[in-house]
Amino acid sequence: MKAYFKLIRIQNIMIGIMAIFVSAYSIEANDLLLLLYCILSVVLAMSFGNVLNDILDLESDKISHPSRPLPSNIITPMTAKLFLIALFISLIITSSFLNKLACLYLLFIFLPLLVLYNVYFKGIPIIGNIIVSVLLAFVLLFTELIFFNQIQIMWIPSFMVFGLSFIREFLKDIHDYDGDKEYNIHTFPVKIGVEKSVKLIKYLIIIFCLLLFIPYLTNFYQKNYLISLIILVEIPLIVLVSLLKKNPNKLILKQVSAFTKIISIFGLLVILIANN
Repeated sequence: MKAYFKLIRIQNIMIGIMAIFVSAYSIEANDLLLLLYCILSVVLAMSFGNVLNDILDLESDKISHPSRPLPSNIITPMTAKLFLIALFISLIITSSFLNKLACLYLLFIFLPLLVLYNVYFKGIPIIGNIIVSVLLAFVLLFTELIFFNQIQIMWIPSFMVFGLSFIREFLKDIHDYDGDKEYNIHTFPVKIGVEKSVKLIKYLIIIFCLLLFIPYLTNFYQKNYLISLIILVEIPLIVLVSLLKKNPNKLILKQVSAFTKIISIFGLLVILIANN
């Protein structure tokens, strides 16, 4: 069971579930059954994407992530494929309980993008990072869509999730440089090198930090947003930049990538605080 939790990236899925709760709270949703369908849909979709990713990246993961269930042969590729099919069927069944717009979004936008990312776009510099970040940000939008059949409130919070996800995905690409280069996966770090990629992500983090003040400056959020933003997101991101100041080794990059996951959780807390 532990191996399957690792295969579906249970930590990332827990962040996805947290994002649903934050979104539901922000839009004042109170239908528990719809909340359950929302959680189930997101868990199944994220699990499907993560399992598909590991199946397709099996060879490169033997270099970049040898401890994962497939490269370490704890779970065989055939078992993983059967699990993938079971997740897909479960997702189709679950989608039938959603409203028409949410169902169409899930099956004809989210799922195809998820598959196309893993099969094709992941190997295209920057575009792949943008798509996976959009998919993660859409969890907030999808929650509102399920409850109210429209999206009006969660656009700005989803931008924060998008930015933090993009930073993390870019750092993961830098960490996976050796494996991706060996198996001709053309990520941006493979194209321009690790040193230039580290320099670029530092500038992107600084720009993102400045953009995060816009919701406060435009009065979308009030002082509680500003204070929590500075403490929980801005300062940790500045620390992140300082960690990247010198050319980091693979261990530091792995730690920095894990740190961005914590910052993502902090970002959700900022959204929660801002809506109080």
